[in-house]
Formats: sequence, structure tokens, C-alpha cells
Amino acid sequence: MLKETIAAVLSMLNRHKVPFVFFGLEALNMHLGREGKVTFGTEDCDFLFDAGISSPVAILNLLKKTPFPEEVHITWTEAGRTMTVFDGWKWKSPRLTKSGTFSIFTPAAFYHMDLAVGDTGVAFKDIWRDSVKFTYYGTPVRLASKSHLIEMKRLAGREKDKDLLVRLRYNEKSGKPKLKKRTRGPSAG
Repeated sequence: MLKETIAAVLSMLNRHKVPFVFFGLEALNMHLGREGKVTFGTEDCDFLFDAGISSPVAILNLLKKTPFPEEVHITWTEAGRTMTVFDGWKWKSPRLTKSGTFSIFTPAAFYHMDLAVGDTGVAFKDIWRDSVKFTYYGTPVRLASKSHLIEMKRLAGREKDKDLLVRLRYNEKSGKPKLKKRTRGPSAG
């Protein structure tokens, strides 16, 4: 996914004054990078919306107005069920519940953008209050605090988040991992 697509979506949300917060592993990487710490690989960038303020239908209507600079596909996932919202040509009209995630991706790209509406276990108002202004792909966003990002990972309880928290604790204790020096190259055989 090109940075221009991400910027187009974020700009549309900003233009309509929709409150959202940059969260997830990519957001945590922004904090770690600023601190000179090791960052972690990720497949997406995540943005959180408060379902009490921004309905999925309102977000979908803004996505329909977004001038995408490349072919995109959009899905909506709720309670483990994924539905196509936009197939690159035609908008669908699925029934959307109060919480779920829009995923925006290009057919050939590895990286995608998630717009999550709902509860993370930490109150949105607290996440918003403690967030900081940040620029992501040239677009102003609110970046969730590092402590809230870590707490949301802990509360998610997924295996990949548990593993990340172990690696993050190591990262915090030791800084960048020490690599063993190679004393000689591979043996010719």
C-alpha cells in the first residue's frame, strides 16, 4: 500500500474532524524509533475510533468520498466474520454492527491499513487525552501513548502480543540486542 493511500484516508478523516488515534504495533514502533530502540516488523498501520463518537456507517461514508490514488479493496470484520465492502470497482452495502475493523489494502501489497471501531480495554477518552500530535506520511494524527499501546497489547491477550511484550521487555532492559561478532566466514567445503 502506498503512503499516498494512507495519507488520503487520514486527510479525509481529518477534514471531517473525525477523532481517531494511531495505535497498534506500527504506532509503538514510532515511539521505539524516537527512543533509538529496536523496532518490530508489522504488516499494517492501525487507527482507533470510539464507537460512541464515530459509527462504522459514518466512517464508511467518508471512505466512499476518499480519492484513492490506487486500486484498493476494503473489508469489514466483526466477530470473526469478514465481508467485502469495496472490491476495487463497486461498493457493497453490508450491515455493519457497532464495532469491527475496516481493512484497506491493494491486491498486490503486503502492507494494509486497519480502521478499528470499538473497545480495546482502555477507554478511548483516556487514550485520546494522553496521545500526542504526530505526523504520519505527511498527515497530522494523534499517536497513542507508549504506555497505552503496551497496555492494549497486554489486554488483547493474543499469542503474538504476548510474544511481543516479552521481546519489548528485553528491548527496554538492554537497548539494542548485541550481535555476536563473526570471527570467520562460512567454511568452504
